[in-house]
Amino acid sequence: MEHVWSEADYRAKFIEVSELHEEDFSEFCNLLINDMNSLLFDGLLALEDIKNFEELKEDDYTWS
Repeated sequence: MEHVWSEADYRAKFIEVSELHEEDFSEFCNLLINDMNSLLFDGLLALEDIKNFEELKEDDYTWS
């Protein structure tokens, strides 16, 4: 969210959406936060897979 807010174009559109669609803005924010949480969770799971892959690769016999 910090990255999105740091981009002037995204920040302007975010503010514009909040003003033009006040009745839907809370739901939009909720969906945005849920998507970010989901992506973070998937990323953390992928880190575990990467670690396991790197450990497997270190064992030459198993890797070949």
